[in-house]
Amino acid sequence: MVDQNTDLTFAVFKQNPRACLASLSLCLLGLGGCATSGGVKLPVPDESHLYVDGLQAQPTQALTNELCVKYSGQPLEADWRKVADIASSCARSENWVEVQRLGEALAVREPHAPWGPYYLSLVSESRGQFPKALWMSDLALRKAPQVGMLHLQKARIHWRMGETSEAIRLCEKALELDSKLSEAARMLAFAEHREREFQSSWKHWGMVLAVQPQDREGLLYRSEAALALGKTGEAIEDLEKLATLDKDRREPKMRLAKLFEEQRKDLEAALKLYREALANKRATDVPTLAIEAKIKSLEKKVQKPAERALATDSVKPQGAKQ
Repeated sequence: MVDQNTDLTFAVFKQNPRACLASLSLCLLGLGGCATSGGVKLPVPDESHLYVDGLQAQPTQALTNELCVKYSGQPLEADWRKVADIASSCARSENWVEVQRLGEALAVREPHAPWGPYYLSLVSESRGQFPKALWMSDLALRKAPQVGMLHLQKARIHWRMGETSEAIRLCEKALELDSKLSEAARMLAFAEHREREFQSSWKHWGMVLAVQPQDREGLLYRSEAALALGKTGEAIEDLEKLATLDKDRREPKMRLAKLFEEQRKDLEAALKLYREALANKRATDVPTLAIEAKIKSLEKKVQKPAERALATDSVKPQGAKQ
């Protein structure tokens, strides 16, 4: 049963593969012909290495919208690499109409490359057309099964469909092929964190941060995993980095203060951090009244030992050593 969101061309193709003659791009994606009733047969062409050798995936955050803004709707560049760069930029800015145009063009001009179906898979995923997105993803993988990023794209689709086990398997395969795929490590870390598998979660958040050292999400969750594993010092380091990066929020300082208060039993250091969080007037994520109440409570705890020490000193007999 074809998903209702899937477009007519894909629905017709599923019912009658030879009807793909009605769609030039789909036929070319099949390397020059339509499938027989036995299903699509797509051998990996020898030319595929020309389109993947030496390429490295970049984190989504590293992409910009500039190329998409500059080249949208313009005649296509001669170099397929430039077309792919523009398509990636447009995917970053969620200009899916342009990504579809460029993906279809790549599929026609470079039928041995995986990038046409890859970008068309992104488009289908963005529209919630998951069966079609998987079909396109499989097509890309048939052309270049050695590319980790293609396994990651298929994992993303399964993740969005709620098929976590398959998504995890594909993420592990993606990382096996390309250890710098931080988004695959991120998906694994999330799944493991949710299941409280903190040793694995801590490891995979570390892989994310190795590629993106200022990733705030990674710093926050790795600090939680580190704390669960008894790595208090490492949790403090991550939270200190997060507090430096995230100046518009009070929560990082609050977490750090709580750690000093409850784990290190350093009440004065905790009090200092709570006061710093309160002094951040730009942030509104933690109510001021809640912080003030915390400070008053902690001030009493800090004062009591000091008062006891003062009282002890005052009752010492004359001539006792100070």
